[in-house]
Amino acid sequence: MTRGYKGPQKIAEMWNSLPQTRHPELDVHPEQYLIECHQLPGLPDPTGQSPTGVGGLIIEVHGKFDESVDGKIETRSFDRSFIIGPGNGPGGIRVLNDIMCARAYGGHEAWSPESQPIPQAQAGAPMPTAAPAPPTAGALAGFPKGYGAPAPGKSETQVQQEQLVAQISAKSGMTLQYSEMALSGNGWNLDAAWKNFEELKAQGALPANAFLNGA
Repeated sequence: MTRGYKGPQKIAEMWNSLPQTRHPELDVHPEQYLIECHQLPGLPDPTGQSPTGVGGLIIEVHGKFDESVDGKIETRSFDRSFIIGPGNGPGGIRVLNDIMCARAYGGHEAWSPESQPIPQAQAGAPMPTAAPAPPTAGALAGFPKGYGAPAPGKSETQVQQEQLVAQISAKSGMTLQYSEMALSGNGWNLDAAWKNFEELKAQGALPANAFLNGA
């Protein structure tokens, strides 16, 4: 089920209508969260001074929460995407869009770092120099200006779909076109689209041009 709200009052009323939740403390259990942040150019300028828009950020948070349903505590996973930019809010920031997706609990092992043995240097041996890591396949490379951000003439549904496409693209490294195909072919269900992507990738069924780096 998908619900959309616009305006501070309606959004506040929606949050107040939801069951009370409890989240792990971030500073105590950071391993239970995954937080990603990418630059997003071309957001609408609230002052109207920049016709090409202003720079902002898209922030994605993945984690879990407990909620009380009919006196029973249930644990769920969540994915939340924010688009923020300059504005008149606290700290000069405004939230242009906020998408919250609640789903069945799936754990946090997917983003747990893998432990790797640390090589021991022999006495007198030169210390190896780490080669600079190649740039990550552009998580938001090639995104049109204002992609995923509200704009005149753009419906709320389109904004939400663009943000889902951006999330799949950033996570999978696929182009916008193939990311959109993955979502539209799975009813715009993020979990189903990701599962379908992993299956096709494992089968080698995705062409090289499906990825931003051509791999």
